[in-house]
Amino acid sequence: MTAVEHTIERASTAHQVMLAAAVVAARFQYLDTTGWLIGDPNRRGGIMLKNNTMWAEHALVHGEIHIVTNIVLPGGRTRWANVPQAAAIWLHYKDLDSPPPVPAGYEARLAEDCGEYADKFAALDKLFEKHHPRDRGSHHYLAFLAAMQEGHGQGTALLRNHLMLLDNRKLGAYLVAADERSRDLYARHGFEQLDQALELPGSDGAVEHVMYPMWRDPQPRQPTS
Repeated sequence: MTAVEHTIERASTAHQVMLAAAVVAARFQYLDTTGWLIGDPNRRGGIMLKNNTMWAEHALVHGEIHIVTNIVLPGGRTRWANVPQAAAIWLHYKDLDSPPPVPAGYEARLAEDCGEYADKFAALDKLFEKHHPRDRGSHHYLAFLAAMQEGHGQGTALLRNHLMLLDNRKLGAYLVAADERSRDLYARHGFEQLDQALELPGSDGAVEHVMYPMWRDPQPRQPTS
């Protein structure tokens, strides 16, 4: 089968940012992590959209957002889509003594957007920040990656595109894999699991869900034949 060539753009407008956040929310509402954050399954999509929009707007200033703008048709053909089909939201960690600030109005937006679940969102963000590596130099942090069409390589195309850029700049990459399946996928792209997994407690205090911090060193350019 011929590989599909995806069209990738860097989001630069408020409209593109909103649509990128919508792609992430549409896919992330089904993750176990989201189930841990938001008890009511009927509210997960709406709350995730608001929270993802906050982080996407933040990344427009303190990182970058890339989107896939073509849809895959039967037979591997593609056509332009008027809404993004995949999105990757990255944050830049340039000065490890002064990481990117939290989004503007962070606490107020959490309270307004997440309601009674705001404390869990804040707790997860604090857990992420606590375990974010501080000793590995400047890097980009993959906060969100999602694709609307599974099995067509849209997310992979976004990931490879940015990792190639980081390799050229000799920058590392960091992420927190949402589950074992994601961890194994990222491992195939050169990410290695860090020592400590992140354990999310259930109401009874037992571990309800586990996430996996991962790091990737810049890779040397492969020689061309």
